[in-house]
Amino acid sequence: MNNQSNQNNQNNNNKNSQSRSGPGDPPGRRRGPMGGHGGGPPGSQQIEKAKDAKGALVKLLKLLAPHKILVAIIAIMAIVSTIFTIYSPKVTARFINEIVDGTMAKFFIHPTAKQIKAMDTDYSPYQAAIGERFEIDVSEEQIIKLVLFAVRNGEEPDISSISAISKEDFLEMLEEADQIDLLKEDIDFAAVKEAGATFVMMRIGVQRGMGVDLELDAYYLQNIERAKKAGLKVGVYLYTNAGDKEEIKSHALWVIEQLNGTSLELPIVFDWENWSNWNKYNMSFHDLNMLVDTFIETINDHGYTGMLYSSKNNLENMWENKKNYPVWLAHYTEKTNYEGDYIMWQLSNIGRIPGINGAVDIDILYK
Repeated sequence: MNNQSNQNNQNNNNKNSQSRSGPGDPPGRRRGPMGGHGGGPPGSQQIEKAKDAKGALVKLLKLLAPHKILVAIIAIMAIVSTIFTIYSPKVTARFINEIVDGTMAKFFIHPTAKQIKAMDTDYSPYQAAIGERFEIDVSEEQIIKLVLFAVRNGEEPDISSISAISKEDFLEMLEEADQIDLLKEDIDFAAVKEAGATFVMMRIGVQRGMGVDLELDAYYLQNIERAKKAGLKVGVYLYTNAGDKEEIKSHALWVIEQLNGTSLELPIVFDWENWSNWNKYNMSFHDLNMLVDTFIETINDHGYTGMLYSSKNNLENMWENKKNYPVWLAHYTEKTNYEGDYIMWQLSNIGRIPGINGAVDIDILYK
């Protein structure tokens, strides 16, 4: 059987060899796989070189002379194409920035006052625009109510739209918006507890820029009172943009002052996320990590427990956490592959739960 198979293979090889031979080829000469002539490695055949390169160029120019206008057009197009290739990314980037700036100039639409407040928006430009247009002063709370009023009426709140309405219409709209009770927009912690939640992490304060004063969250006092009344464990976090040890220590002491002896079942959290302005800080990554140390140690010295909050990427690349402080991990996925230690995992920011209108963070507490 083996011999027969070998014989058949030899016959097939002969057929394959014959199929590559052309009628004009010498006997036994094989054609290449693409139909060209084989018989030697590439470059083994002699190639005739130009004997008079200068003369050949002159001859080429004479041949192109009747088409010089077309050649000039092609050359210009080639130059324009090269310039476009070099500068188009810059133009595109500028165009995208303009779009983004225009979009960010608008209010985002959120269904509740709590979510609007959580955006940490600087309302002063909107207050200034309204003051200039209608010669009246409006508070931050009134701005929030105007946003809610617009959303409830199916409109997109856009600060540029004030130029298209009269002062009389604006005052009428403001009067209606002022009827909104922001307290009714808040959390029903009893319903949250009944739905199965066992703890809450709430913002106690925020720093809305570099070097500015901290602000107490407008809903903190009522939130902590209602959450504790509902029987939920409570922890708090501070959103800070501090840039040195002295400032962050003052922030930690500010938190202690606001708590005023209130007991907490869960930690006080350091939340620093101002990566987009990193180049404006005159500090090293060592200095940055000293912020965590200073904040948490100050918190711990006052009888509370400090904790670091950050994303998986920043925990792996920015925060050293050499003293192994408790970690609140933010990693939006079904199964985290973060290998460090953590006691709390924020796995989503689009959760839903009775008692809160709109999206909420979903967190798992392991201790």
